[in-house]
Amino acid sequence: MIQAAGLNKNKTTYFTAAKGRVMYYHSAIYLIKGEGFFEDETTPYTRITPGTAFYLYPDIWHHFDPKPGTKWNEYWVTFDGTIAKTKFGDLIPPPRKPVFYIGMDDRIIEAYEALYNAWYFKTPGHEVQSVFLLHEILARMHMKINRIPMTRTKSPVERVKTYMRENINALRIDYDALAAQEEMNYEQLRKSFRAETGIPLTTYFLMLKLNRAKELLLNSDATVGDVAKRCGFAGQYYFSRFFKEKEGVSPQQFRKNNFILRAR
Repeated sequence: MIQAAGLNKNKTTYFTAAKGRVMYYHSAIYLIKGEGFFEDETTPYTRITPGTAFYLYPDIWHHFDPKPGTKWNEYWVTFDGTIAKTKFGDLIPPPRKPVFYIGMDDRIIEAYEALYNAWYFKTPGHEVQSVFLLHEILARMHMKINRIPMTRTKSPVERVKTYMRENINALRIDYDALAAQEEMNYEQLRKSFRAETGIPLTTYFLMLKLNRAKELLLNSDATVGDVAKRCGFAGQYYFSRFFKEKEGVSPQQFRKNNFILRAR
């Protein structure tokens, strides 16, 4: 059901004004920082700000980007909407109104984070967990949109995960220094991280890079070499080899399999 998910941090303007794209699947996107615009075949140019949720539909041309010269942060998930409707009911708004201001919601953000952690890092039971988290995201957005009535401190491991996401373009991380910031030594951090996530520190960081690379391949026309650079891989060759090892297809084929760019 789920095709991809993640956090697009510091997104710049990717597409030219004459371009947009047509997706093969549904997407639910949640803007948490910055501002910009959205438009599709039935929706005129609409300003979007933090706390806005918007939906993409199969076979419908759309175009969205940050305001020129600025950046934004968005959570996103791409999924098979037909299967989602069968499993969850009518939680996806109709195409005639794809944009909603729902405000900032920590629980929606946490569900997005847990979703891409489960899906990309293949944690035990990740397939069932991913479906559950997609349901939670769609349900919470549905409740916010329809005004249906529905707070905590992060752990050291959560702070380390946040640091990794914010430094996704780094070639490597100084884990000793990171552990020291949490008043731990490296071994304590390594064990705590593995116990809480089920994933080694270095594997987690590599999979975050892969997640970001997928997002760029799905949401921009950046070259494979540029994607490799933005995601902190040591060259296009290493990136392409790593991507194919994990995904079973090349970066170019992954992009081709998920959407086509199309001028309006």
